[in-house]
This record gives sequence, C-alpha cells and structure tokens, in this order.
Amino acid sequence: MSFVSINRLGVFTSQRVQTPPHAVIDAGDVKGFHELDRVVGKEEVVLKAAVCSDGRVFSLARQLRKRGFVGTLILEANMLPDQLPMAISCGVDQIVISGEHARRCTEPQWRMKAEEGRFGYQRATARSVSLGAS
Repeated sequence: MSFVSINRLGVFTSQRVQTPPHAVIDAGDVKGFHELDRVVGKEEVVLKAAVCSDGRVFSLARQLRKRGFVGTLILEANMLPDQLPMAISCGVDQIVISGEHARRCTEPQWRMKAEEGRFGYQRATARSVSLGAS
C-alpha cells in the first residue's frame, strides 16, 4: 500500500510508513489524556485515527503539545484538506494519508488550505448579540 505525507504547506511526498511501535498512539484507544505522558519524551509520535470527524485526534495532538512534547507530531488519518488548518493549529507537523485518498484529495487542494491563513471556527464580530432582547 502506498502512502502520501503532507507537510504544513500542503506539499505531498510519497512514502512507506514505518514507525517504531513505541511511538504510535491509536486515538480510538486513548481513555484519558494522562496516557499521552508515556510518549512526551519521544523524538517522533504518530497519532493514528480511523476518522477525524469527531475532533478527538485534534484534542489529543493539542494535549500532547500542552504536556511538553516538542518532537515531530505525525497524524496518520485520511482527513480532508479542510482539516489541515485545524491540525496545524493543534501542533501537527505532518499528515499521512493513503495513496488512494491522495488521488481524491489532491495536492492543490491541500496547498490551497495551507495558504488560507489561521484556523478558526468563529468569526470575530464588532458588536455583541443579546438573545431575547427586543
């Protein structure tokens, strides 16, 4: 099976994933953030996720950084290009997707999302909105 690595700029590099077992965390198996402490001192950590739709893997990436991890953080999941800014804002350095997924979500799509700027769910507003006011 082929894989594609995507950096923070959305640039593709073909690769074969060969990660030491001690540096892999399956996001679906993590029951609490304290479980991340075992990898804080590693040079490279891979967070594997079957899906990225619930945001769990992004929370784990952020918590790993908050706990002091300073190495390379790789997210191995078939996420969408729209999720790249969120991954970067959570401290992810690299994303690995399958070659098949890379054919559907092409490099220009990833590069465009990398150029769009800072991630954010909410737009800043100049005035506050009061619910129930007449």
